[in-house]
Amino acid sequence: MTFSDLGIQEKSGQSRYYTLCPQCNHLRKKHKDVACLTVNDEVGNRWYKCHHCGWSGNLDLQDKFKEVSEHSRMPKLIPDTYSKEVRDYLQKRGISAKTAKREMVFEYSVGRGGPIMGFPFYINKTLVNVKYFNVRWTPESDSMKWWQMDRKLGAKAIFLGMQSIRFERDEEIEQNKTIIITEGEWDWLTWKECGYNNTLSVPQGAPNPKIKHFTTEFEYMTDSYVTSFFHPDNVDLIIFSTDGDAPGEMLRNQLAMFLGRERCKYINYPAGYKDINEVYAGNEKKGLPALGQEGVDDCYRNLSSFQVAGVIKPSDIRGDLQ
Repeated sequence: MTFSDLGIQEKSGQSRYYTLCPQCNHLRKKHKDVACLTVNDEVGNRWYKCHHCGWSGNLDLQDKFKEVSEHSRMPKLIPDTYSKEVRDYLQKRGISAKTAKREMVFEYSVGRGGPIMGFPFYINKTLVNVKYFNVRWTPESDSMKWWQMDRKLGAKAIFLGMQSIRFERDEEIEQNKTIIITEGEWDWLTWKECGYNNTLSVPQGAPNPKIKHFTTEFEYMTDSYVTSFFHPDNVDLIIFSTDGDAPGEMLRNQLAMFLGRERCKYINYPAGYKDINEVYAGNEKKGLPALGQEGVDDCYRNLSSFQVAGVIKPSDIRGDLQ
């Protein structure tokens, strides 16, 4: 299959370019004939994504992840509601069933083991992995709390939520194409619950800060689709909403090195709060009140920049200046 087969205009000699979307351009009343479709024409990674209507796909992934889809336990249609146990857990986290359903989060049960929640990972519209959560898990449980699909099935580790990222190609939004990266699924859903749709989550949490040499911890950052996705032409600003602890700091620092510190910032949480889900929903055990939407918005406005090599602040050389 070629891009032309889909009605996409091809540009010879260019590996990445913008063009008109054949799915929505003729339907637009405002900003008609705006090049809102990104085309990535690299061998083995030919994909397209419209930043207006969301139409997307990957010509090289059509048959590659069949086994993942067959073993995922994901239903063809996500039910309108979840079981009471799942709804209660979501409510405890401050997440509405509507938000979870919009992100294609599903559930299934195995015998009397209780409900399992599935978080699907996509490359465009192709399912490439699922991360599972045991709703009834406790520290005393013999079962796992989180696990992913077997790599032997061809499952791929990438960011959660990449298929939902969308930027309007107009003058106002074009100047600030921002993505939030979280450390986990509940923080990911929290940002989305609060209206920050362009949010991703890392696939496997934060690494142990005591590790001296990484092997597979950041393997997903070298994936060809991920590197193309975060190309400077696609993303202007990256905001890290990782946990406010040593592993979370390690995670954001490592990711910033991959993505470029100069276009990265990170969230600061109120004193005592570990992550954005605690800010939004509170934590009874810690005696932390829920700060709700206002608390999340304040965090988004309270950003810090990474120190960039070669750039100094006046405070760093105050003594010399005096």
